[in-house]
Amino acid sequence: MWATVDGDGVWTFAGDTERATLVIAPGGDAMSARWEHRPTGPEWEHWMDMTFTRLS
Repeated sequence: MWATVDGDGVWTFAGDTERATLVIAPGGDAMSARWEHRPTGPEWEHWMDMTFTRLS
């Protein structure tokens, strides 16, 4: 996999058959991730969504 980050701070992790887009909430206390994969061909399919919350 490889990673990139755009000017808005959105991270993308990508490999040959899966990729994830991670968005960090303002303040850094939460993050959401959208995962996609290509199980059988060239089209990306939604795989799962994840949410992470920092505990105090």
